[in-house]
Amino acid sequence: MLSKEFEKRGIEVVRTTVNSPNDLTMVGQYLAGQNIDAFLAAADNTVYMGLNGLGKIAAESKIPLFVTGPHQAKKGAAIGMGVNYERWGYLSGLKAAEILKGHSVRMKIETINNTELLINKKACEAQGLAVPQSVLDRATIVAQWSGLRGLTHGLSQWREHHATFA
Repeated sequence: MLSKEFEKRGIEVVRTTVNSPNDLTMVGQYLAGQNIDAFLAAADNTVYMGLNGLGKIAAESKIPLFVTGPHQAKKGAAIGMGVNYERWGYLSGLKAAEILKGHSVRMKIETINNTELLINKKACEAQGLAVPQSVLDRATIVAQWSGLRGLTHGLSQWREHHATFA
């Protein structure tokens, strides 16, 4: 779906495949050598397990890294936008609890339309990405994370922002 949207806008997509998180460094270095304008990592657990390394390559080569899992921005991506999978899991758990209690629930497939936008200011700066104020104003969270060490930084802000969901 993203590829079609990019093509419609005249943006060339360079695709690569990784079979393990260890492949990500090699692929990231290869893509950086191809003079790409940006990295985009779509929701993929294999990629996300090696995202810290790709974030480092993005910073070294001044190529912004975008991810479709918003909270992956905490692992070194400049910007993450998409569905909050923690929220999705929470809602799924509520449905499961209702079923286990014997209650009747709507069994149709439901989509989650609310997306989150997380901006990692530290990664944006390191990757040479200037984010307009209009985008910063729309962000769910703007913080400074640096790889795994930054994973807990901002969680209290996230919990505070999402307390209405519980």
